[in-house]
Amino acid sequence: MKNPWIVLAFLFGVNLLNYIDRQILFAVFPPIQAELGLSDTQLGLLARITRTAMLEVLNQD
Repeated sequence: MKNPWIVLAFLFGVNLLNYIDRQILFAVFPPIQAELGLSDTQLGLLARITRTAMLEVLNQD
């Protein structure tokens, strides 16, 4: 390995994108809630279903 800092920067970038991707749904909650007329409970259920589905897809072996 010639330059471990490049590997570190790459892994940091991948981790940052992963974190941002997981937070996008929560950033758009208010517009989704207003457009679909969902209660807080329904919106929480939608978030749970979305996160569970995403984890199931990503954990395929």
